Amino acid sequence: MELAKLIERITTEVLKQLKEEKEGLRTKKRILLWTERLEVKEQAAEKLKLPLELLEDRIQFKGLEDLETYDAIILPKLEAGEMVHIALGIQLGETEALAAKALLLGKRIYVLQEGLVFKAHKATTAPGYYKLLQDYEERLGAYGISVVSWEGLQLDAKSSQCAVQATREKALDLKERLITESRIAELFSMGYREIRVTKNAMITPLAVDFIKSKQLKILRGMEGLEKGSGL
Repeated sequence: MELAKLIERITTEVLKQLKEEKEGLRTKKRILLWTERLEVKEQAAEKLKLPLELLEDRIQFKGLEDLETYDAIILPKLEAGEMVHIALGIQLGETEALAAKALLLGKRIYVLQEGLVFKAHKATTAPGYYKLLQDYEERLGAYGISVVSWEGLQLDAKSSQCAVQATREKALDLKERLITESRIAELFSMGYREIRVTKNAMITPLAVDFIKSKQLKILRGMEGLEKGSGL
């Protein structure tokens, strides 16, 4: 009789734990770190201040590309060609295909600043070509792809919750007289969500549309404007 009660209690407890694990899987946020390199995983663990074994429980690495189950994607490295292809909507390689599908699914994509390969060659790249690559980088921002540093990412340490977010949303003083869509998109990709402009600054119609679509906050002179309005 005592054995039967013991078995019943164990069974009840196991079923309870299975139910909790199942519920946890439904709410747990998953992040795809697009790499197979151990050193990048170790760098992520160091920068995000998590043990590697815990990080592997919280971030899924390259090789698990069921994108619908992910909340965000981190691209630790992006070659110049890959960046151009993504900006043009061309899918020639795995990274471009991943980005295209993620954008179609409405997933958040983060590219690490230090992983933009073309920036490391600024000193030797022809100025005109470097500017062209910068223009393609701006296009990524227009698509909602955020270029951030490791310090601009953080993991929510609460239990099984795992969230990636850009933490650098500080204000920027912009003294330019003409504010274009490409300029706003560039600042958006760098993590700025509040921008102060001069009283007489001219904001182009396309820039206004971008500001409204991204719900950015524009401060003109000393008077603050509501997000995406009053421009």
